[in-house]
Amino acid sequence: MKAEDLNLLLVRRFPPLVDGYLAAKRLWGGDEPGPHVVFGDVLVPFIRTALSGSVDQEQITAVAHFLEDLSGRADNDVLDVVVTSVLEPLLGDPGVQALESAMGPRTLRLWKRLVADTS
Repeated sequence: MKAEDLNLLLVRRFPPLVDGYLAAKRLWGGDEPGPHVVFGDVLVPFIRTALSGSVDQEQITAVAHFLEDLSGRADNDVLDVVVTSVLEPLLGDPGVQALESAMGPRTLRLWKRLVADTS
């Protein structure tokens, strides 16, 4: 899997995000926005809503599993999207412990490294 495949993978795994994805695409004049844009502007707000208690724990777990799947990819561009566009914006967010506790080992390793690097 390459970074250019991430947007479609995201909306296939999380159909409620299709509208946000299409809105981002409209802002880009119909062109395909990069995964950093879509993950930062569509997935991160979804995660924040989930962490605020507006979405059930199953969605948080599903997101954590999705991030773990992506974190297992050898493609550095994919890992960069996970770290810089998803995990980094969540640093210091209230409730992020719910996501952290659902993270798999690869994502948790990336998360802990990020936390250590920003402390």
